[in-house]
Amino acid sequence: MSWRPRDRTFELLAYRERGRWGTERRLDENSVISIDEGFPSTFNNYDHEEGKVVISPNSPCPVLYGIRGEDPGQLIEASGRLVSEARSGYLVFLTNQGTDDHIMERWKSMEPNRSYSLRGSILRAPRDIEGGHVVFSIGAREGEVDVTAYEPSKGFRGVVRALAPGDSVRVMGELRDEPRTLNIEKLEVIELADITRKEANPRCPLCGRLMKSAGRNQGYRCRHCGTRSPESSAPRSRVKRGLLPGWYQPPVSARRHLSKPLERM
Repeated sequence: MSWRPRDRTFELLAYRERGRWGTERRLDENSVISIDEGFPSTFNNYDHEEGKVVISPNSPCPVLYGIRGEDPGQLIEASGRLVSEARSGYLVFLTNQGTDDHIMERWKSMEPNRSYSLRGSILRAPRDIEGGHVVFSIGAREGEVDVTAYEPSKGFRGVVRALAPGDSVRVMGELRDEPRTLNIEKLEVIELADITRKEANPRCPLCGRLMKSAGRNQGYRCRHCGTRSPESSAPRSRVKRGLLPGWYQPPVSARRHLSKPLERM
């Protein structure tokens, strides 16, 4: 009643018979996979990366499953295709799930426990911390902001690890208070920085012999004739990046219900 949607989705909740409340649910995994593939207006049904059904809750609540999607008619049809224990009925709700309606695009100051879309450049290479989480820092108009991809996001952390200083990105997520970090929900790689690697020490421009390093950031010196050359004289090659511009997201089971899946973008 108090929500004015910029976007909206629907969810069909199917309920269990009262006598089964608190017992293990019976829901055929293959039938969940079939609706995930056969009803394109639905989303977040099955985590193919983790091999996990996502529409069924783990708590002892009366809900048997919940199918989310854009078309109420397809939700009802998809529900009829599921192989499960008997249902006592279902309801279809208008929701803000999968909409990004929680993401703030404009604000005066960033406050914890709110969700933001930030654009900026990577300041330091991503680093792994205790617990399997990956953290990197971006420089945005709000200043330096830490961004964290948590262990449950699994393979998504590989995308984060492939980022490098100078990359231009957009990140969406909720700002945590302590430690102060943006819990990443989605990532857009806007532009990749050029990264080069030194192939060898340079050759002396006078005698042609390989030069030696004169010390950190001191360039190179020829031991034979004493000629000096700058750091930039060493031959370098461009490093091939294992990443392409575009949007990236965690696997289905690690997504927030409010986060808009890329299929809807």
